[in-house]
Amino acid sequence: MEIRYEMERIGHDVISIKSYENRNFFFKIISRIQWLNTLIVNLLIQKKIRKIKRQVDHVFMIRGVYYNSTTLDSLKKQWPNAEFVLYLWDSLKKSNYRINIKKYFDRIYSFDQKDCNKFNFLYLPMYYNPQFEVNEENKTIKYDLIFIGSEKRDRYFVLKKIQEDARRNNLSINIFLRFSYLGFFRKKVFGGKKYRMIKRNDFQFRNISLDEVVQKYQSSRCIIDIENDLQSGLTPRTYEVIALGKKIITTNSDIKNTSFYNKNNVLVIDRKNPKIEPEFINSTKVMYDKKDLYSLEKWLKEIFNHE
Repeated sequence: MEIRYEMERIGHDVISIKSYENRNFFFKIISRIQWLNTLIVNLLIQKKIRKIKRQVDHVFMIRGVYYNSTTLDSLKKQWPNAEFVLYLWDSLKKSNYRINIKKYFDRIYSFDQKDCNKFNFLYLPMYYNPQFEVNEENKTIKYDLIFIGSEKRDRYFVLKKIQEDARRNNLSINIFLRFSYLGFFRKKVFGGKKYRMIKRNDFQFRNISLDEVVQKYQSSRCIIDIENDLQSGLTPRTYEVIALGKKIITTNSDIKNTSFYNKNNVLVIDRKNPKIEPEFINSTKVMYDKKDLYSLEKWLKEIFNHE
């Protein structure tokens, strides 16, 4: 939703079409059944498209992994003169596109440099939400390390190793690892031997507001980032850290290829054997240069002012 608000703020007239208006428990169950989820998403989108009578200059889609050829053909028919732009904030390795998406779009951007090199997409890193543009730093530090995110793949086990290493080094750590009750049950019962030992107390079963995320990050020295091991692009958390002027500890070695990489601010760790260096935590951080390059406003202008 912040994308729409920012587009309107900088002068665009926006029509927003969501796959689901309200992802309630029923739709979360359906989303586990891929063919049924795809069918419902496309029927809903096609219904919404038919209700729109205005012409538009751009059709901007994010991911669009569930949209079938019928839906995309409907969009092209509805707005034949519009420029079609797609942004991928998941790697193709992680996504499951069943159609040739390239033929439907005039431009395709991706946050994943490897996908850009392989499929000739345009590379565009992700952005930070404007709420992370905080002018004053919180002087009250409660934690040396913090992680906020959802449980995906091996994150739980990587965080457990980080937590153990932090305690050995007398470093305080706060972990907010969000999980759904259904997801916890599935992992616990059907996830195999290694998941039988997971504990309910290790997870949070509630959403966290963006304001609370900002507040928790501000009260911590370093922010932990554990990327999905199926993709190489940098996560939004990376750019949130830049906006806040904090240090980051990440498992994503691709961060070393960025213009903002500085060993005083960024520590790359091995997800299989993560080691936290206390001297990194306590060292003086360096200010990030030109952090506005990763703002949402800059991101949108790059997309819509493309030449």
